[in-house]
Amino acid sequence: MSYRVVLWTTGHVARFAGRAVVDHPNMELVGAYAWSPEKAGRDVGELIGIEPLGITATDDVDEILALAPDVIGYYPIMRTDAIPEHVDNICRFLEAGINVVSTANVITGRWWGAEERFADAGAKGNASLFASGVNPGFINQLMLTAAGVCSDVRKLSVWEEAECSGYDSPELWETVAFGHSPDEPDLRKYFHQGTAVFEDTVAWMAT
Repeated sequence: MSYRVVLWTTGHVARFAGRAVVDHPNMELVGAYAWSPEKAGRDVGELIGIEPLGITATDDVDEILALAPDVIGYYPIMRTDAIPEHVDNICRFLEAGINVVSTANVITGRWWGAEERFADAGAKGNASLFASGVNPGFINQLMLTAAGVCSDVRKLSVWEEAECSGYDSPELWETVAFGHSPDEPDLRKYFHQGTAVFEDTVAWMAT
């Protein structure tokens, strides 16, 4: 059986995911959503850095749904101000019976206040959402896998550290308030916008 897959955006993460789909014997890449207007109408293979595939990227969601994919690989940039839009997109796909897989910080949707909406949409369309959370980190899944061989687990602890000198991402640093003074007004509220997803991950592990 071959799974029909659509890429949602053709950015950095989607390029790697798209190549993996093309190389997988049980997957068929059938389309891609182009976030940037200049990418719409271009060959998806070209956009993900391989030979042309004869598949055209589109910026029309209805065209994506018309492809009737089994799975949408959802890899957008997750800005907090766009969360309502992402929730609407994912629910629309789930209700249409399309499974959604994402490496982004959707997790369960709890920190977005969307957990129940995702559950209802998935039940309506008999579709699933698997958000692995590479951001904030799939180490949470590895930790649970390791804990599976233990008969008595009393505490789980993980330390995340990354060497980022070669990763120029001012938007990310701003999101988590790096470089801001501890005395800055409303810093806690600002910081929470970029770190609430970690609370979601902890709750996901606890269930």
